[in-house]
Amino acid sequence: FNMKKSYEYTLERLLRMGLCPIAIQRQSKKPFHKWKDETIALATLLKYNTDRFGLRMGDQDLQCLDIDSKNHDDPEGMLKQFFARLKTLGFDFSNVIVQETINKGAHIIYRADTLKKSVKISRKRSGETLIETRGQGAYIVMWEPEKFNNIDKLTTISPEMEKMLLNTAK
Repeated sequence: FNMKKSYEYTLERLLRMGLCPIAIQRQSKKPFHKWKDETIALATLLKYNTDRFGLRMGDQDLQCLDIDSKNHDDPEGMLKQFFARLKTLGFDFSNVIVQETINKGAHIIYRADTLKKSVKISRKRSGETLIETRGQGAYIVMWEPEKFNNIDKLTTISPEMEKMLLNTAK
């Protein structure tokens, strides 16, 4: 299994869909290049010779709920409880992408009509962020790039589903 080839396939698909993948430095979450206002060509993305790529949010109504459970006293318990609560409420997971992050947190990527900037939704008493949205002007790292191959199939979630997601995050 050639990791570079699978990345190349995903990046090419994302660019064809009109989205903006970003080359990310190894062992980091920092981009190699400017990304806010321009789309980077495939050849440029590949020349950085990295195994990490990100995706700009806000394009085509893409949003991300970023769950930083590492900041919680019981990271695993927090994550399990969060997803169990959404399931109980009847959240439709068929129309979102869920990926595990490097710190064992999670991203829920979805499309929503309400174009939002990034907002911190919940914090610990000490001030550390537990859950935030990543919207226009932000990006996420694609930790599981293969999950992004069909991102074009995501349709806009209903206002009720978005409300359920954001209220559960509080």
